[in-house]
Amino acid sequence: MEYEPLPIISKEFSGIAIQLINQANICIDIVVYDWRFYKADPANAVSLFNQSIARACQRGVRVRCLVQNAGIVDRLKELGCDARMLQSKKILHTKLLMIDRIGIIIGSHNYTQHAFTSNHEASIYVRLENEQNGFVEYFNNLFGL
Repeated sequence: MEYEPLPIISKEFSGIAIQLINQANICIDIVVYDWRFYKADPANAVSLFNQSIARACQRGVRVRCLVQNAGIVDRLKELGCDARMLQSKKILHTKLLMIDRIGIIIGSHNYTQHAFTSNHEASIYVRLENEQNGFVEYFNNLFGL
């Protein structure tokens, strides 16, 4: 990345996220409100993002995902992810993508065509100093670990 923290504005998200996913060595942890799948359009930005997640699983990176929709859980399991649905009455509105426990993208981007191509969205990438950070604890608590 050019500099850190790195602002990720609107359409930049998929390219930056895919680059980071491709560099993951150990794990990817994701918490997201909405995640879509466009099987009929494999060149779609979200499809390319989903393909990068599948490739990470295939190369042995542990990918854990927390969502709030059972249909999304099923699709993620098809990709090879360890996916769970949050069991809570509260809305899971977080959008967090964590690479190897230290690279964090957090912001407004859901994983949808509108978020990746046409919405006004803003997220940020930061690289934390070590794996002992609040985001790891936050994810583990939600994921049930």
